Amino acid sequence: MFQRLASPLRAVLAFALAALTVAVGSFLGGHTVPLAIALLLFVAAVAAAAPAVVETIDAGAAHARGAAVALYGCSMFIGASLGPQLTGALTGLGFGGILRVVAVALVLGVLLALPALRHQRTE
Repeated sequence: MFQRLASPLRAVLAFALAALTVAVGSFLGGHTVPLAIALLLFVAAVAAAAPAVVETIDAGAAHARGAAVALYGCSMFIGASLGPQLTGALTGLGFGGILRVVAVALVLGVLLALPALRHQRTE
């Protein structure tokens, strides 16, 4: 059912769900089972967001599809390299604080995906 939605909408919804689940997880503290459920939902949301982002990029850059997807791939590797460094720098915030920073970053992802959603509606 989720695949039937337009890719920009899927990206926005998946990023929003990821932000929500990480934000909730940041307040669960030592409650292992609810935290595991929140993180499972987070992983599912990220797994849904990734192909939606690629489809959105693909549709928005038809004339330079290869370059756009390559730039997306490059940004993924940059994020994978910087993520552990940022987490290490934020260890003073504790686990909940780091999750709240991740939630804010995901809200930024929602905001960055909204123009694609508006662009898709005008076509």
